[in-house]
Parts: sequence; structure tokens; C-alpha cells
Amino acid sequence: MTLPQIQEKYIFWIITLSFIFLMPLHAFAQVDDQNITGITEKEKAVMAFFHLAGMAPDYEYWIKSSSLYKTTPEEYQESIMIKEWLRLDRGYGYYNKDKGILKLVLPIEARYFDPKEDQPARFTFSFPTRQDGSTPIFNYPYGEENISMVIDKIMAFSDITLPKSQYEKIKNFASPDTEFMAQLVVYAHPTKADYASPVVINKQRHWIMVSEIAYVRCEVLNDWSQSYKKIWEYIAPWYEETYKNDNMSEEEKYPHPYDLFKKRKY
Repeated sequence: MTLPQIQEKYIFWIITLSFIFLMPLHAFAQVDDQNITGITEKEKAVMAFFHLAGMAPDYEYWIKSSSLYKTTPEEYQESIMIKEWLRLDRGYGYYNKDKGILKLVLPIEARYFDPKEDQPARFTFSFPTRQDGSTPIFNYPYGEENISMVIDKIMAFSDITLPKSQYEKIKNFASPDTEFMAQLVVYAHPTKADYASPVVINKQRHWIMVSEIAYVRCEVLNDWSQSYKKIWEYIAPWYEETYKNDNMSEEEKYPHPYDLFKKRKY
């Protein structure tokens, strides 16, 4: 579907929305029961791809391919189409391609090795589905197709040295040279999208998107507390200020006027 066609259909749905109050109240009850508010990380990835490609998604195709639309009784599908169209388009409008971040939590099989002579301790990992050490691909559904994201240089973290502080920390959770389960928390910033050359696998199109790492940390599950503990982290230099601001405490973000007064110098 071309951009003019998408715009034409969008205008049609806006006009239709102006008459929505003429619809029976029971139709609203059916729609309101659906969990269709907010934009998910999977949807955000699709929006990132199309922002980078310089076009809007085909909302009608996207919505009609969803299980929500397919499982909704026919008499309510028009309501779903309108509400979903507006929700997705609002999310697309809010997405900032210069600052957009996709968050992933990835299980890994990890090991660490004790320091030897003049060699520091090491940490290695592999993805369970990529034992050959190749770069994994992360798929985000777009209708019957996929946005396939590659995170540039993520495998550079698969074999790193551990400073003494991190080495002392990881010893509390696993034995050396023994495989254990951990996870990576990754903040990926999409930077490139290839709309011209989809890859076809098993008759399904995959649209390639490349992201760079803004932030990554490795966590290990503490069996006693059943919470994840950070072992190491990396923050890209260009993302440091944003990360600091996003993780600032409420007291730091909104200091009490008295605290500001105390800091003043006369």
C-alpha cells in the first residue's frame, strides 16, 4: 500500500470516528473489555523500522492480521479497526527515531574463568539458540511478516575480562569454568532499516533492521532472594547522560525547596 493510499484510509477512519457516538453502547462495552491500550515493545520495534524507512506502516494490514481483530465478532471489528488505528498511529507519531530505545531481556549460557598468572579473570557467554557464536536475530511480528533486528557488536561482549570487583561478585553465584544461566538486559537503539530488500524465509518476508547498543548489563539469579543481581554493565558514551537521568531517584529529580536553599552559597 502506498503512502497516499495509507493517508486516504487514515482520513476515512477519522471521518468515521466522528460518527462513533451513534454506535450502540454494547459495542463500546465489547471494545473496552479488550486490552488494546498502550504501545508494546514489539509494536515499537515495527514503528522504529518504518520511521527509519521514511514511511508509515500499513495499519489496515497490521490490524487485520492481529489475533484481536480476527477473534472479535464481525459486528465489532469496525470499532476495533478505528481504535487500533488511532492507537498505533499515535504511537508512531510519538516515536523519536533519534532517541528511540528497544529493551530486550535475553537468556544466556555463561561461564567465568579464574585469573591465571598475569591474565585477569574472564567472562564468556553464548545464546542457547546460537551455539556457533553467530550474531542472533530478533524478530518482531508485523502482520504475517517480521521485522528482523540485528544488534551490532553484541557478540563483542561474549568474551570479556572481569575487573577484580566484578570477579569477586560473580564468585558468589557460580563456580569457575562451569556453565550457568544468566541474562542480558539490552537497550538497543535502531539506526538502519532496509525496506527495499526483504529476506524471504519459508515464504515469509523478513525486513532487516540494525541497532546499536546503548546499554547492556549481565544479571545472575540469586537463588536465595529470587532476584537478579548485576554482575557487570556497559553504557555507551553517547547514552550516559540519558541513562543517568532516567535512573535518577525521585528526590534527585524533584528536590525539596529546602534542599535547594541549603545548596545556595552567599
